[in-house]
Amino acid sequence: MKKASLAIIAVTLIFGVFTLGFFVGRSFNRSTVSVSYSGTAPTTAPTESVDPSTPTVKVVFPIDLNTATAEELTELPGIGQVLAQRIIDYRQKHGPFTSVAQLGDVEGIGEKKLEAILELITIGGQP
Repeated sequence: MKKASLAIIAVTLIFGVFTLGFFVGRSFNRSTVSVSYSGTAPTTAPTESVDPSTPTVKVVFPIDLNTATAEELTELPGIGQVLAQRIIDYRQKHGPFTSVAQLGDVEGIGEKKLEAILELITIGGQP
């Protein structure tokens, strides 16, 4: 009986921690995130110095879908060069995005990918 009580308490505490993390994450101020990127991110510590002639792309999130370059779009998780070009092609063919949900109309962007980047994109500063 005592083990069951401890298990219930442990599950309740874990649930409380996840719930708190969910609400704290939702109230995060997205407009202050800044990422500086140079080349490909290494998986281990670099063994040689960074070439100063390599261009550095500085991306400030959230990214505006209507003005973002392909380089900026590739900074989004799960968006590579091909998908970034599809976004730009869609924008040129159909005109400016009117909502971030419209990004789901681009071939290769499903519900899960859209959900993963939703807080990192904007339309004219509006979520």
